[in-house]
Amino acid sequence: MPVLASVTLPVSGMTCAACQAFLQRTLEEHPGVTRAAVHLLTHSATVQFDPARTSIGALVEAINRTGYQAEPPAAHLSLLAEQDRLDSLIGAELRDLGSKAAASLAAGILAMTFLMPYPQVQFALTLVIAAWAGGRFYTKGWSIVRHGGADMNTLIALGTGAAFLYSTAAAFLPGFGRQDVYFESVIVIIGFVLSGNWLEKRASRQTSRALRELARLQPATARRQGPAGEEEVPIESLRAGDQVALRPGERVPADGVIVEGATELDESMLTGEPFPVPRAAGQAVTGGSINRTAPVVFRVTAAGGATVLSRLVLMLHEAQSSRAPVERLTDRISRVFVPAVTGVAVVTGVVWAVLGQPIQGLLHAVTVLVIACPCALGLAVPAAVMAATGRAARAGILIRGGEALERLARIHLVAFDKTGTLTEGRPAVTGFESSNPEAALARAAALAARSSHPLAQAVAAFAGPARLPASQVEERPGLGMTGRVQGEILALGGPALMREFQVEVEPQGTTVLLASSGRLEAQFHLADPLRPTASAAVRALGDLGIGTALISGDGPGAVREAAAAAGIQEAQGGLLPQAKLAAIRRWQAAGKVVAMAGDGINDGAALAQADAGFAIAAGSDLAREAASVTLLRADLTLIPKAIQLARRTRAIVRQNLGWAFVYNAMAIPIAMGALETVGLRLTPVLASGAMALSSLSVVLNSLRLAKY
Repeated sequence: MPVLASVTLPVSGMTCAACQAFLQRTLEEHPGVTRAAVHLLTHSATVQFDPARTSIGALVEAINRTGYQAEPPAAHLSLLAEQDRLDSLIGAELRDLGSKAAASLAAGILAMTFLMPYPQVQFALTLVIAAWAGGRFYTKGWSIVRHGGADMNTLIALGTGAAFLYSTAAAFLPGFGRQDVYFESVIVIIGFVLSGNWLEKRASRQTSRALRELARLQPATARRQGPAGEEEVPIESLRAGDQVALRPGERVPADGVIVEGATELDESMLTGEPFPVPRAAGQAVTGGSINRTAPVVFRVTAAGGATVLSRLVLMLHEAQSSRAPVERLTDRISRVFVPAVTGVAVVTGVVWAVLGQPIQGLLHAVTVLVIACPCALGLAVPAAVMAATGRAARAGILIRGGEALERLARIHLVAFDKTGTLTEGRPAVTGFESSNPEAALARAAALAARSSHPLAQAVAAFAGPARLPASQVEERPGLGMTGRVQGEILALGGPALMREFQVEVEPQGTTVLLASSGRLEAQFHLADPLRPTASAAVRALGDLGIGTALISGDGPGAVREAAAAAGIQEAQGGLLPQAKLAAIRRWQAAGKVVAMAGDGINDGAALAQADAGFAIAAGSDLAREAASVTLLRADLTLIPKAIQLARRTRAIVRQNLGWAFVYNAMAIPIAMGALETVGLRLTPVLASGAMALSSLSVVLNSLRLAKY
């Protein structure tokens, strides 16, 4: 098997679904390419290829030969620099489109008013506008026809070209007599189409706002410590093992571990957590978070594309560039749509000529070519997917593109893992018994603060800060710990350690006991508590008509108890990873569309098997890779919110596709002149305006998701 490579190339010049379908087909047919996906709104092409048979340069050349423009991806740029570069390219294209559209529309108004009596002057003006502002349509249209394809450029070039050639003959050839000319139609059509392209480009720029916001979390420079002291360097030069100084108020430039100092970090932009979190020596820091209180030095563990922030940006970019399965329908339609429309236009012209009105036939043929451009069809799905994934990202939900959205919208059942997903994943004191609570808490805190064991840390968190000194502290693996506090030897641990201190107890559940010789001083009852949002999430799923289940490797009793507390009806405990996988498959075999929510390595297979997988960002790498949705913070109510957004997106996509199909079904017969007897008639100028408004309506409808 050859080792395959993958590259995402920036592509400019695409304006409709036919452009996208043609370019994708061209890349798929290129030698050495195994898979290609072209994305209209992100103006990019992701290509998987065999490096032994082709190269990035050859792929770029293949795209450029078709009349579109591609370039190799920029290397060694920071996230922000890459986003700024792309934003700058889009800005330049917007300025170019805006100036040409404005000039064309102004020239069209001039041609329809003051220059109407002067067809020769109109000819000169039209020639200038067609060459300067509309040149892209003719060069791309011809290039694509030469390669056996057709797209929106082909339709515009044919329509305006026919009108221009006829008008030129009418203006300069004596045999035509005093026929009307349609130079103004050519100019205004070009102006309207460019205006529509400008509006679409501007809208696509808005839908990628979430991507730019994430990229801006990465600073441009870092202060690296070296033999000569601190030096400010571009973050692209950071490598694992470098030590970086961080001042209060600065953003963390890379992932790492603190080696000097202690501070508080604001991680809200990444996790949604509203309060600063304490970080000290030995604890991890994440690139993009903000240092709030004190200077620290950290050692870089991951830089560049390996950081958490970079992976999140990549995931969101892939989501916004991905193609939903429903787009396969639009691809198939687009491949035959333009040739079919061209045929309809020719038939229209011939029929009107046979009826004795060849000039009217020409106008109707031009109108058909202009109004049938499949721009709205090409924007219907990607505009909605980009808006939805961007909105989800700002809410702390990373959805892996259109296919994941489609599946989320059809979910019947959500299965939860228990530990670390439905619950906090760490023990906490849920009950406390003591005859002298104040003294017992102070003595327990003195011991527990000296241990890193999860149960001891839970006791320390409950008991509060250690105010009494402890000496002769000894960890007793599997038993607990002992130490001298207030001159007395104390034991903090389980029943086996208590027996050494002549204390006999029969605790129920997970209990940590505090004792001195022969005397039980306190009992701490511990459990893994439900996440605060667990019950609300289960209720919200129920309101959506979605069932819930709990599948876990924990004991059946603990699983049933957690399920009852959260309001989950179905619970299965004692399940190994393969049993979780089997449970998902049984539900699917029964006809249910199943989502799985998990965080651990043992959830990976079930997450991958489920129709949609939800992973907590703080969980294992395997869980995040297997899941189709990543929750950036441990808020389980994000699960029903993601499903609601997916259902709303499905509705918007259906509206967009319905509008695109109905629009063309209604507009083409009118453009052909079939309804002139009842007073319905379209001119080429009106058709170009209607076509632009059709695309704009689809984009604006999709952008409603950005505020959902």
